[in-house]
Amino acid sequence: EQRGDTHYWDVWHARHPVKDYEKWRFRFCSEFGMQSYSSPETQATFCPPGRGNVFGPLMENHQKNRAGNQIILDYVSRRYRFPRSQDALIYLSQLNQAHCMQTGVEHYRRNQPHCMGALYWQLNDCWPVASWSSIEFTGKWKALHHVARRFFSPALVSAHVPGDEGTTIGNYRTTTVDEVHLYTVYDAPAPARGEVRWELFHLDDHVILRGRKRVALRPDTSVRQQTLRLGRLMAQHGRDNLHLRITLVIGGRRVSEETVFLSPPRFLNLRKARTTVQCRRVSPAEYDVTFRTSAFQHRFAFDFRGRPHRSSDNYFELYPDTPKTVRVTFARPVAPADLRHRLAHQSLADSY
Repeated sequence: EQRGDTHYWDVWHARHPVKDYEKWRFRFCSEFGMQSYSSPETQATFCPPGRGNVFGPLMENHQKNRAGNQIILDYVSRRYRFPRSQDALIYLSQLNQAHCMQTGVEHYRRNQPHCMGALYWQLNDCWPVASWSSIEFTGKWKALHHVARRFFSPALVSAHVPGDEGTTIGNYRTTTVDEVHLYTVYDAPAPARGEVRWELFHLDDHVILRGRKRVALRPDTSVRQQTLRLGRLMAQHGRDNLHLRITLVIGGRRVSEETVFLSPPRFLNLRKARTTVQCRRVSPAEYDVTFRTSAFQHRFAFDFRGRPHRSSDNYFELYPDTPKTVRVTFARPVAPADLRHRLAHQSLADSY
């Protein structure tokens, strides 16, 4: 359980010196967990309008870790820009929680056979609260629960980025990041063949580098399939202008995909995108919803406010060249016009 001491971070780091920042980060997150705030809908079940300030008495009463709010805000500020609203803060807290858990779980999975599994704390909540859960009290899935479906996928492509980012006099930034190791992790019962693909993008969406490699996937194995040395391209184009898209394809289908940043995303000037949406009715309570974007969107999230539902995916990466279709199942039948009226969506660039 997390300590109430606001200085426990520094105390823990002093007792557990680690040169590789990613290893330190995953060890910290895996030992202490990471909280996030409940969605605006779940928060509204206990918090009237105008009383949602996270340091106010009502929200503090629904935060049972004495340093919980400070910890959330500290982590969010290290990775993301200052949120423009309370709803944006909720969104960023959930992205941060998902990122922390993904970092730890993928580290464990890449370390097969030294580690053959991972569990995270915690699954759900017994009351509406800021917590470590991935499912809210109302049953609504947080970002973590959607992202966990991907980082626990039986066939996974995963990146390890050794190195660290620091600052010098005047707060000028430095980095020791130079390379990215691409792994496949495979836990399916039967062997398979696939292809690992990578594309290094500029933020204006043009490709700087791309490649692919055919791979053999064996059950219960983790393999470093490729090392990309990107130091020269980072220096040439600026690491804050780049992101890496990695994909694992099996049988012509993208079974695993992720975006890798080479610096904290708060330094990336991600573009605001235009999103088009098409809804195709499958049954009175089921729709296939297809999203298309004019520019890359990180952790694209959508919701149908006031209509309980489940979706086959959410909080995903949305690329201009790849429409994303999601099956949405509602608790009761819903009319197409009502669906369009209640649809809301956002990505990281919309949070500030």
